[in-house]
Amino acid sequence: MYLLIFPDVFFTKGAKRTLVLDFKREELLYIPNLPCGLQEQFSTETIECIFSKWGEEWHEFIQQFIDFILRYRLGVLVEDITGFRKIEEIYCSPCLIEIACIDIEKHAHRYDYIAAQLAKLNCQHLQFRYFLPVSLAEVDKTLQPFLQHEWLSIELIICQPNWNHVDEAISFLEKYPMLSMIVFNQEKNYYKKIKTEFTSQSIGFILYSEQCFSSPRDCGVINRRTLYRLKTVHSYMFNKLYNSCLYKKLFISSEGDVMNCPCIPRYYGNIDQNDVQLVDIVSNEKFQSLGMINTDRVSVCKLCEFRYLCNDCRAFLENLTDKPYKCHYNPECMQWSEEM
Repeated sequence: MYLLIFPDVFFTKGAKRTLVLDFKREELLYIPNLPCGLQEQFSTETIECIFSKWGEEWHEFIQQFIDFILRYRLGVLVEDITGFRKIEEIYCSPCLIEIACIDIEKHAHRYDYIAAQLAKLNCQHLQFRYFLPVSLAEVDKTLQPFLQHEWLSIELIICQPNWNHVDEAISFLEKYPMLSMIVFNQEKNYYKKIKTEFTSQSIGFILYSEQCFSSPRDCGVINRRTLYRLKTVHSYMFNKLYNSCLYKKLFISSEGDVMNCPCIPRYYGNIDQNDVQLVDIVSNEKFQSLGMINTDRVSVCKLCEFRYLCNDCRAFLENLTDKPYKCHYNPECMQWSEEM
């Protein structure tokens, strides 16, 4: 008899424990670290064969692991395992850039030119971050050049909303089924899913957050609340294979500089002052290199059980492969700093 562990169940070994991610139930579970090679044996060998290869001192541990898999419905017992394939660890994307983030502070950008350039990259998602007081009418004016092109989603980050009530923002979002809004620096948290006449297509939401966020340097915080709640195996593979924050991502700073991140001093031209070609910039090996730094290459992170759920930040560091500057977790003692 074989123990078939379902292919959408993933194990991440940390310094002291292993994280088990169950995509069907969107659950995070924890188990003691398995001895090297044990988990892989279940994909090719019978339970009886595995017991025979490990000394008696391991039998109780192995049985507890089997019981855990069956109790939480992470797998089943089967007589033949050869017909069950593992999920291949790959991530495919047709886009040169998946996400473009545009910071808005002192002056307006060349929005028509930027929108056309991003469309050439087959960019899928936009994020606008407003670090100045802004009205809904001003937001709408900014969006118009971009609404001439196709995007899967547009997210608005607002630090200083220039309107009186959340209902005004909800009414604005209801006009655009791909639009979402996060408003920071609020007195209390509030979340609402946006419903539009395009019910089957609407993905919008509004979030009012107590979190303080007023400049690009406030980004990069890693705590329990910021861990990704991954919904798909596709997104998990993205986080595992590449840098979850910078891979296929482009920033345009408030001054118009094209960057990997506004907090990493690498500049590739100014899109407000020159007719830069974004396709040439994002094809540059130096631009792409930061997105290739996954958490398996980062000191401390490579020992962390949360490393594939993390919004890994490469800013504020002297060494680009150091632990994130604003990370609050210690995998050696399995505690977040606010608990220590």
